[in-house]
Amino acid sequence: MCRNSRGSTAINLDDVPELHFEEGSNLEPLPLYPGPLLLGRDAECDRVIQHKKVSKRHAIIERNKDGWFIQDAGSTNGTTVNGVRCKGPHPIYHQDLIGFGALHATFEARSVPPPPPEAPQRFQRTEPELPTERGPLDLPSRPLRHLATTLWIVVGIGLALFIYLTVLTHQRRGQAFGQVSPPSIGERA
Repeated sequence: MCRNSRGSTAINLDDVPELHFEEGSNLEPLPLYPGPLLLGRDAECDRVIQHKKVSKRHAIIERNKDGWFIQDAGSTNGTTVNGVRCKGPHPIYHQDLIGFGALHATFEARSVPPPPPEAPQRFQRTEPELPTERGPLDLPSRPLRHLATTLWIVVGIGLALFIYLTVLTHQRRGQAFGQVSPPSIGERA
């Protein structure tokens, strides 16, 4: 930081975080200020990223008292940090890889402290524990529900076919559905 001639504090440009886009994207580094900044293809965005895989309103990046955060703004292709999809405000640190759909950029912010030591563990997926035994009121497993649904579809189609053939048979006899036909000459007593 330095002071200008009026005595106010100026921003040291070496401390301004930037997004550095992957090689071959032909995009210049994008400087970031505390924001919040809307990133996307739309000219109305605070920072415009002209790339076909970036949505018009792709992500929001901002700095608050806890550090820098990014979140998806309802984009089509999603926003990721180090391969993990953002489902809300997600902290970002120096050298994190941010994905805007298929376009990737590195968050360069030397002034941002590194993540806490436990940070890599937050990216590990843990599978929920499933009960080993089923109780009497548990729902049937998915394959069984799928089989029941298929069975109801087959029964419905069979019933519809039965009704169609019954109506067709009555029409061929020239009878209206529900009418009783008069006995034929040989049947009269």
